[in-house]
Amino acid sequence: MGGRLDSGCKQNNPLIKDAYEKLARAFAPRLYFDPQERFFPVDLMSAVRNSSLWRLQATSPDVEPSAVLVRDTGLIDPIMDLSSASKEYFMTVCGVEEKTEEIDGILHKFPVPLIDDIYELYSSGKISARLTIYASVCRANEAINSHLVNQPGCKGGDKELRAALAEGGLIINYYMYFPAYESPEFEAEGDWSGISIIFPPPVIDESGGIDVRDPGNQPLFAVYYKKVIPWIYSDNWKAAFYFTASYSEFRRWESVTKERDADLGIDTHPVVYISLGRHNCYFEPTEQNISIMNGGLFSTEDIENGSLSPGPSDRTITGGSSWGEVILDSAIILPASLILFLVALCATGCENPFEFDPVITPPDYDAEDKVDEGGYHVTQSDSGSGYPSNPSSDIPEDRRNLDFELVYVDLENRELETLWTYEGAWGGAVVLNDYASDGSLLRQWGYYKGFRRPILSAWFLWDLFRDWTYGCAGTVEEPTP
Repeated sequence: MGGRLDSGCKQNNPLIKDAYEKLARAFAPRLYFDPQERFFPVDLMSAVRNSSLWRLQATSPDVEPSAVLVRDTGLIDPIMDLSSASKEYFMTVCGVEEKTEEIDGILHKFPVPLIDDIYELYSSGKISARLTIYASVCRANEAINSHLVNQPGCKGGDKELRAALAEGGLIINYYMYFPAYESPEFEAEGDWSGISIIFPPPVIDESGGIDVRDPGNQPLFAVYYKKVIPWIYSDNWKAAFYFTASYSEFRRWESVTKERDADLGIDTHPVVYISLGRHNCYFEPTEQNISIMNGGLFSTEDIENGSLSPGPSDRTITGGSSWGEVILDSAIILPASLILFLVALCATGCENPFEFDPVITPPDYDAEDKVDEGGYHVTQSDSGSGYPSNPSSDIPEDRRNLDFELVYVDLENRELETLWTYEGAWGGAVVLNDYASDGSLLRQWGYYKGFRRPILSAWFLWDLFRDWTYGCAGTVEEPTP
């Protein structure tokens, strides 16, 4: 079994699995894209069939690893090759380009993704992809990081939510894989986004089904994720995102805009606006500044393997990282010079306790993120649309309607399991751009590997643990006298 699996998401009972799949289909999101968007969520298998498989190999501790071809394009056997691949592997549909740049008087050679070539492969139909969303259903009290929210020190602000977390409520995660990420700050082959919805413990009828019209089976909250790059001094930030949803990104179900399900006759499908190029998820069309590199003090590995523990004092966590203990309710904002000093200091380890605010924003990494109305509208069907073939600039005023196929992540399906638990990166390279004060490109640098699939159930519980309104940083909701 690969290492990208949350054990709380594996269902062995066929009746329950069928009920969970129907639930996932009934509440699948409806997607709205910016009119200028070029990259859309596609099926994983089309990427595998058209990719070559590579492995990073280090020849010396002082030299960056080089990429070694493992399987040429079209020759990857998903079951044999991906199930044994480690996180040093990556796939690419068109290879990478190597560049050389002088940084601080030293020549550096680094790879860059061929973003325009990737777009051409998909939009021309040379890669026969189908628009796709993947859905996994997890038991909240068994998922990674459930121990953070199911403990006495967590005094969240919603009683129904606390009960769902402790008593077997369900988390449905909707995953989207994009062929590329593109923004002024950095570009990457391969990108992941998604949302999560939490339900109370389901009311299952005598036949093993879940009646979604039953008020007891309605969701409690929807959680839409933005992505940021961890900025800790570590290789862990490479090929990794933070999927952050804290601080007002949790929305009660009744406050979520939804579209009607034609078969059910009720509004069940949450509306999700996908930002241009970065593919962050929003409840409404938006244009706002976001922090690109603001991942906090723990690595994605720490969060996704559940190694962090609450305590020893209120609103603190320990374990998993050389940073030691982080306090959640401080308001310290450190200057850039001190951040750099602490990063260098802790590169070799910090002694416990080490406390400061987990939401420090490094300077000069704010950027505009937007999704305008008038773009593509993507709804659910039995088989997803092919990749849009027309340039995005030619889209008419009315939204171009497309369809996605919803694929339920059934880990009893051996091929789907190997895709889902694949340890490596989906994409060949990432390049970062650094700009001068006049807006001109100052320098570039990059590295091999795109981004790994996240474990959204673990991120949901981590972000809830940190949330000030409904999570462990919140206050207990007392009954009105």
